Amino acid sequence: MIVGNSHWLGEDEPDDREVTEEVLEKVVSGEYNIPFFNHIRDYFGFTSHSDFWSRVLFMNYAPWAIGEGEKRYAHLSGPMVPVAKSRLEDEIAKHTPDVVFVFSKKIQWALPDMTYEEIDVPLAGSRLGVLPTTPSTRIFLLRHTQGAPKRKMIETVAAGLDMPSP
Repeated sequence: MIVGNSHWLGEDEPDDREVTEEVLEKVVSGEYNIPFFNHIRDYFGFTSHSDFWSRVLFMNYAPWAIGEGEKRYAHLSGPMVPVAKSRLEDEIAKHTPDVVFVFSKKIQWALPDMTYEEIDVPLAGSRLGVLPTTPSTRIFLLRHTQGAPKRKMIETVAAGLDMPSP
């Protein structure tokens, strides 16, 4: 499972539950070329969007768009946090992934309560979390892909996939 921060919208674009799915479909079809999705695909060793994204569950943590244009870089607002926490916990309980990769440090303050530990991986500052409700799912907290050192991200993702369950 892959978790991003939030989708963003152009001016006057509608925001609804299907936006993330529609964007991902356009990435897979080649209509959209979004570096965030390209980088993540590459970190897992894939070259084809359809081969990679058909194998994973993707969600944005924010339950609705953070904002338009430059506002897309803002942090989650207070009303989003309880909804976001509940959505993440529900998706993990429903799909029971072995591993969740969160590609955003910006949302880590707003994640559900979990037990954290520092991990020895190439990307400094990465952490491992485990929710009390789903202790078999490892949650790797990584940085956003923008400006991230690609080789270290690839090595850290590989280490996360190889790490044994708690």
